Amino acid sequence: MNENYFDADKSEKNENDHTYESSVKRKPYEIKKGFKYYRTSKIFKLLSKIAFFLFDLFCAFWLKKFRYKYKVIGKKNLKKVHGAVLISNHVFKYDAALFLSSLKTKSIIYPTMLKENMGYGFFSLCFRMAGASPIPDGINQFKSFYRQTISLLENKENILFFPEASMHEYADHIRPFKHGGFRFAMETNKIIVPVVTTFHKPKGWFKWIRKGEPTLTTTILKPYVIEDLGNKKLTLEKAMKDVYEIISSYYLENSDYFKN
Repeated sequence: MNENYFDADKSEKNENDHTYESSVKRKPYEIKKGFKYYRTSKIFKLLSKIAFFLFDLFCAFWLKKFRYKYKVIGKKNLKKVHGAVLISNHVFKYDAALFLSSLKTKSIIYPTMLKENMGYGFFSLCFRMAGASPIPDGINQFKSFYRQTISLLENKENILFFPEASMHEYADHIRPFKHGGFRFAMETNKIIVPVVTTFHKPKGWFKWIRKGEPTLTTTILKPYVIEDLGNKKLTLEKAMKDVYEIISSYYLENSDYFKN
């Protein structure tokens, strides 16, 4: 079924621009020297699990069941994964929150939050509790971010990356990837777990609830092992190309809405 219901190309924005803007005002925020991008203590993880439980109970549950008819399949592909890079398309404002809250006991960290999103006060604190980390925008900040991310993977933590780098709400195709997440996986010799969100025609009473908009499913695909070609540049390029094709092929085969 090929319907260009919400073709992202109809927007005048570039593929690298976000197509969603929050109506909530935020304060300016600057990342200070020595900023700790990730919090992985046992106490923090416990608090994070409690926060996710409460979020799922009072908010995410209703969004999943009665707003988006959202579900996650393929969880078995994460069962024995410890210290991996998850690569996913970024297609609606709640995708990270609903995906991570659906995993429940599986700990996933995602360094995909815009620095500006640290300016929402209490809500920013909630983002941090959920495992989100702001993206650095300076060379010195990036060096610190890079070291902390490498350390995290070496300590067998799982990290979610959105390699499209920006969020296009209801994008009807997989957009070009940036190398960040792939480079971290290559440098630490970790597997990559492809994740893809697809769109589906609403059925039954969801036709009325969704008002013509699609329902959503996120699928965790089988892990991908990076092939070392003896050259970092070639190895990185092949990994990016392979994972892009895996995710794009799955999207085209399983989504009811896709670009011609």
